[in-house]
Amino acid sequence: MSVGIRRGVSGMYIFDTFPTDTMRIPTCFEDCLPETQEKWLNSLELEAVKEVALHMARTLKTICEDFDIQSDN
Repeated sequence: MSVGIRRGVSGMYIFDTFPTDTMRIPTCFEDCLPETQEKWLNSLELEAVKEVALHMARTLKTICEDFDIQSDN
């Protein structure tokens, strides 16, 4: 997994600091460091975590449809 690349795919931004950053920068959830992701998710109420999961599912589905990606399973 690449660390330090902000792709901004999901559009769901939280603040994170990469090792090369001097300050926290808005960063899409999927691009954040795993520790930041876990800390942020732990701070949310259950309904908010569900919304995050649904948003990520919609984003993944859109990417798969746009690029005709399909699992071999």
